[in-house]
Amino acid sequence: NLEPEPSEFAEQGKQLKQDQIPVFAYHSVGFLGFEAGPDTFIIDKFGLGDPLSARVKPLENPDWIVGHLWRPEIPGYKETILSGENQIVDENLAEYYEILQVVTQGPLWSAERWQAIWRINTGQYDYLIE
Repeated sequence: NLEPEPSEFAEQGKQLKQDQIPVFAYHSVGFLGFEAGPDTFIIDKFGLGDPLSARVKPLENPDWIVGHLWRPEIPGYKETILSGENQIVDENLAEYYEILQVVTQGPLWSAERWQAIWRINTGQYDYLIE
């Protein structure tokens, strides 16, 4: 039999889709996110597929695996995604999120987006996430 065994993560993703869960925080995004579909936002606890979590300082973990660093929960982030209104509790992180939204979701060729990309990549907003 050449059929692969169904992944536990894929099964969880299918369940999220069936239950119509709009936001879910988890440490494995691949199969889970694929099966959950585009109507579920996965907050990536490792920050690998989440632009905001990826920029938050990881938690200390002596048993870390390369590229898989646990990120702290961001108070108000889930509510922000659910409502579309910035409810991130930390004021600096909330400001950074607004800038990141321009970078990741702004009009592709707008001057504002390209300026934000330049400023993020040159560290001009790093003070907001330190």
